[in-house]
Amino acid sequence: MFKTKFEIKWNFQFLIILFMSGFAFAQVENEKSKETEKEKFELFSLNKLSVAATIVYPNLSRGILLNTERLAFQPSLTYDFTNKFSIEFWSSTNFSSNATAYNEYDIIINYQVLPFLIGGITDSYTPSTKENNLTYGGYRTSFFDFGIYSAQVLELSIDFDFSSKGLPLDFQWNTMVYGNDFKDVVTNSEGTVVSKKRAFSSYSEVGYTYTTNKYDFKFRPFVGAAVINDAGYYGFYRNGNTGFAFINVGLNITKKLNIIKKYPLPIFVQYTYNEDGNYNPDRTQLNFNFISAGVTLNVLN
Repeated sequence: MFKTKFEIKWNFQFLIILFMSGFAFAQVENEKSKETEKEKFELFSLNKLSVAATIVYPNLSRGILLNTERLAFQPSLTYDFTNKFSIEFWSSTNFSSNATAYNEYDIIINYQVLPFLIGGITDSYTPSTKENNLTYGGYRTSFFDFGIYSAQVLELSIDFDFSSKGLPLDFQWNTMVYGNDFKDVVTNSEGTVVSKKRAFSSYSEVGYTYTTNKYDFKFRPFVGAAVINDAGYYGFYRNGNTGFAFINVGLNITKKLNIIKKYPLPIFVQYTYNEDGNYNPDRTQLNFNFISAGVTLNVLN
């Protein structure tokens, strides 16, 4: 398949994202001075806490297949300090210690800059199991290690959602700015890294959500791409090279089941196409088309 090639001025892009993030957090400080005493006392109210858990199979993230053998359990806890500022703790696990198991622990800080714009920063920690480390060389490092051989990255993001304006269109851009995301790594004869460059791996996605009136189904076609992928963070071409690729194109269908009125159960089915493909566990077959399904339980909302 034909691959698109283009150049991006890294410093300019990084400064824009950094500026937006800095602006968002500056607004948090301004917001504090405007908060009423009543809202300050409610900063630790249960009404501001959301707890949910999703079960999905197989586990796909941005078109990347993370485990094909087990269900993924994904609990999350979100606290809204204000109506604009929130912190979320999210994780994913297969409850397995085998070589193909996948575990992820994220801390996500979001701030609503505008009614349709959210700026965020995510600390993503993905330590390998011992079996994965021995079999595939996966990284097993401490939580506070952001080095070149660590299991952790820091990502800045901007999310546009125009549904509040009557247009069910959304767009996101995500760029890694810290942690294990390097390109052009050079080592000496002893294996010591002597030079490296920050890769700024970036993923972008656009989606459109259509809701049916009669049965309350939500259809969301989406197109996601590894826009900057020089380090191979989002996979490789079939010839082993890296670059721009449409790694997450498909359709998500969601239906909310009201079996228990207080605890609705959103279920979903999703088709995903990745032009780079994902290998099966024993790496004998490269697949490009995937069907996944899951259900979410909102314990507190």
